[in-house]
Amino acid sequence: MKAVRVVLALGLSLGALAVASPVRAQAAAPTKPPVIAHDTAGRGQCLMCHGGTMEGIKAVPKNHAGRTNAQCLMCHAKDSPMQTATAPAMAHSPAGKEQCMMCHGGAMEGIKAAPANHKGWDVKNCTLCHAAPKG
Repeated sequence: MKAVRVVLALGLSLGALAVASPVRAQAAAPTKPPVIAHDTAGRGQCLMCHGGTMEGIKAVPKNHAGRTNAQCLMCHAKDSPMQTATAPAMAHSPAGKEQCMMCHGGAMEGIKAAPANHKGWDVKNCTLCHAAPKG
């Protein structure tokens, strides 16, 4: 009887581990936006189809309101930096420093300038990729 309890307890423990392990693995993986599932050639106006009016086509999330087509591609194109790289975290809190390019525009000595491929991006884009430090 004692052996049956031990086997049962061992089986339940292994079952719990099998269920919990994939969840832990998913939580640890970095989050990337979904990649565009179709060719974008000739389809430069994302909201024409993804604006929420075409049946059977997924609409953009509500928190994407006001974003441009360039921002769609910046995050969702398969060859975008958002898909192919991991942006470094901010070295400081952005509180009170919301105008990133005032310091990272390349004119301040000793402050790392934003990469050339970021030229012309609105400061709202910075925090889409670069996370503020925790704590």
